[in-house]
Amino acid sequence: MTLSRIAAALHRGLATVARYAGETIEYQRGSASASIIGTRGDKTAIEAMTNNETTIQTDRVDWIFTAAALVLPAGAIEPAEGDIIVDAAGVKYRVAKHPADGKPARWMEHKVAMRVHTLIVAS
Repeated sequence: MTLSRIAAALHRGLATVARYAGETIEYQRGSASASIIGTRGDKTAIEAMTNNETTIQTDRVDWIFTAAALVLPAGAIEPAEGDIIVDAAGVKYRVAKHPADGKPARWMEHKVAMRVHTLIVAS
């Protein structure tokens, strides 16, 4: 099986998973936006201590979707820090760099899908 056939099969498989396990999300960059199907990935809590011992907790959520879905009016894009995702319930997430590698997203499945790192900013 050629690499292009493997990629096509992965794309079809991920599209099927997204239809059943995903939800419609709004991906926004500035005033441009696109409605795509996204699947929630890992959710982790991040805690930070300030000087006066106040604990601040932030929830980090990864979103997974096919790379081909991320097309704004100006064309296909890759996720960038500061972009916004709004889920079906209206919760807003800001695309943020992952603390381990400093990247806002990483490719998966032979560049067919991507995992986007976000922080919840408004629920």
